[in-house]
Amino acid sequence: MFFDGTQFQIIGLNVANWTRGKIDTGYPHFGFFAYAACVAFLLHCEISDLLFCRHPGGFMNRRWMCFALITLAALGREAACADLPDSVTVKVGQEIYVSFVANGDALVSPKTVPDANGPDPAVTIQVTQSGPSRTLMVTNPYARQLGYRVIAKKRGSRKETELTVSSVHSGQQSVMSTNEPFDELVLYQFHLQG
Repeated sequence: MFFDGTQFQIIGLNVANWTRGKIDTGYPHFGFFAYAACVAFLLHCEISDLLFCRHPGGFMNRRWMCFALITLAALGREAACADLPDSVTVKVGQEIYVSFVANGDALVSPKTVPDANGPDPAVTIQVTQSGPSRTLMVTNPYARQLGYRVIAKKRGSRKETELTVSSVHSGQQSVMSTNEPFDELVLYQFHLQG
């Protein structure tokens, strides 16, 4: 068998760059686990072709098959994340005021307003950071309890974490702190209860 040392060096450099946090392998980046699996599979294909001298068409077919499967998985994930109607996104260090249209118990059509002093009730949403801890504060201007759900997102990562929140009593503010690293929160499914 013939081994091409240059090819192994290039593969080694690409893997070394990836392990230092640089996405320099030339392979698509679809999030940490999918990315690592795709890189490992494609490196396996490249090394297998070098070791066993398989026909070139088989290598390209496997590469494209892996690329297509990872792409479809990533697109499905994005579609699921984009299907959050009536959601509000708040970044760390931001305070926003949001008014809604009541549709039964559901609060729909969120609209950012300049302050909470307008004619319509406005929910105040604020995300602060103190060291590694991040705090979400939500103020309820309604006469009933306010419920909602929250997803934490980190920039540059496809990982999303749903945070456990409780409802906010009428005229009160809820405070939820976490050490979960995130850059922004997506609040959705606002509704009145009780």
